[in-house]
Amino acid sequence: MWIYIVEGDETDKDRIVQIVAGRNAQTRWFSDAASFLSQCSALPVGIVVIDICLPDLDGLELQKQVNRDCERSHKVVMLAGDCDISDAVAAMREGAIDFLKKPIRRAELLDAIVRAEMAISEQQQAARRERQQDRVMTGLTEREIDVLKASALGQSSKQVAHALDLSTRTVEMHRSNIIRKLGVPNFASALVLYASTGTAASNITRLKTA
Repeated sequence: MWIYIVEGDETDKDRIVQIVAGRNAQTRWFSDAASFLSQCSALPVGIVVIDICLPDLDGLELQKQVNRDCERSHKVVMLAGDCDISDAVAAMREGAIDFLKKPIRRAELLDAIVRAEMAISEQQQAARRERQQDRVMTGLTEREIDVLKASALGQSSKQVAHALDLSTRTVEMHRSNIIRKLGVPNFASALVLYASTGTAASNITRLKTA
């Protein structure tokens, strides 16, 4: 995991590096906002630790620009010497993981780093599920998707046919097409693949309440 430190005070930067040293993280220091913004869009996803009092730009403004112009998956931890509650509220509203007051306390910073890592991991898992969903759904007709969703309820071909106002033979034909298009050995495998996308549960709930 990358940790980007945007901090004008080299002593505070060294303290942060020392604290996170045991987390098997790679760190990179930027002494001002401009140097980070000039490179942020090309940087790997990571945690951005921002001092609210930077030499060239307010830390809250930098956070807004990171959200707007940089990798959206970056997670921000904000630091401040004189902590103002309105600043903390503004940072959290913009999606900061935490707003920590200086002097930097080891336990507080590590806790924020862990939560940021978990948030990034959850985002990456969600992105993988979306890609899997695209792979499952691409190439299937609308009716085939309907059959797949209804079958995920555990219904037989006859029950699916009744629910979709189709003949049982037509449902079986759609199931065969789904197997062929997804490249799986049987329809049960197609259902497992569909469930792995993370969309099946929400679709099942929707169908049950329809």
